[in-house]
Amino acid sequence: MVSRLPFTFWLVPAAPAYETFAETIRKLAQQYEAVPFEPHVTFFTGEAEPQEKLLQLGAELAQTHPPLTLTGQMVNFSTHFFKTVFVAFFDDPILTSLYRQTAVALDDYNYKLEPHMSLIYKNTAVSTKKKIVQSLKYELSTVPFATIKLVFPNPETGDFADIGGWQVVHSWKLGEGG
Repeated sequence: MVSRLPFTFWLVPAAPAYETFAETIRKLAQQYEAVPFEPHVTFFTGEAEPQEKLLQLGAELAQTHPPLTLTGQMVNFSTHFFKTVFVAFFDDPILTSLYRQTAVALDDYNYKLEPHMSLIYKNTAVSTKKKIVQSLKYELSTVPFATIKLVFPNPETGDFADIGGWQVVHSWKLGEGG
């Protein structure tokens, strides 16, 4: 029996938003001794087999969905590691459709879609998280997204908390399948 692979599907912001978020993530990682990562909004996390099915699904998602724009709601923090400090986005019909098509294709409804882009992953004090949020001067406007990425954790640990071990397996341009 083939073991089930943990995976995640991301939406990646288009330029110039990509560069802006990447710089913020890099600076926060440097300042707070955290691991930098690519800016993204996760729209699905789960386990599936085989990898080929995920690659086919990613291509189908990209072919059936156009680029989209998410509207920022607030910058906030939480106790959850994967939402240490983040930009929350309002729901969007295209994003919801990406999630639903993925859930149906994989018959997996365990992931709860909460659109956000993390800016740092670090177990740290609430006071530090508040300080980070207060230091960020974001115009909560719209952010364009044009790419889907399929990402696996470090194959040795199988743990997404090992941020430096993330592996982007494939990417597709929305509207192209590509």
